[in-house]
Amino acid sequence: MAIAPPRPEASDEEAMILEVVRELVKERVEPRAAEIDAKGEFPWDIKQLFAENDLLGIPFPLEYGGLGGSFVTYVKVVEEVSKACASSALIIAVQELGALPILIGGTDEQKQRWIPDLAAGKKIAAYALTEPGSGSDAAGSMRTPRGARSCTAKS
Repeated sequence: MAIAPPRPEASDEEAMILEVVRELVKERVEPRAAEIDAKGEFPWDIKQLFAENDLLGIPFPLEYGGLGGSFVTYVKVVEEVSKACASSALIIAVQELGALPILIGGTDEQKQRWIPDLAAGKKIAAYALTEPGSGSDAAGSMRTPRGARSCTAKS
């Protein structure tokens, strides 16, 4: 018994998008990946690169200025960028994730107001996570059971 239906074969459009992404990653993202991680600063040039090449618009509906791409294509794009720089891939991932409340629950007026600029990369979406007992420090809620050793514990 299959848990999920089989994925459809990649379309010519998806194949073209992924080829462009691989080229951009190789030429522009990969050479900056170590610097991006070392500095811990937002890579505005990479965000602009993604915007100029419509990567931020992939998951957004056509009627709101997006490319209307499939979720599978969007995930494959995030995966390709992640192979070189996970931080840069989050620019694409969080753009979609931060827009979901508007896409799912927003009025048409709200969608018309915000989604075109998010799809074009003129605005940046945000996503916040909070956990009971740790506020906005979700990683701070990670605990090692008493008596167990963490991977980073010193002998």
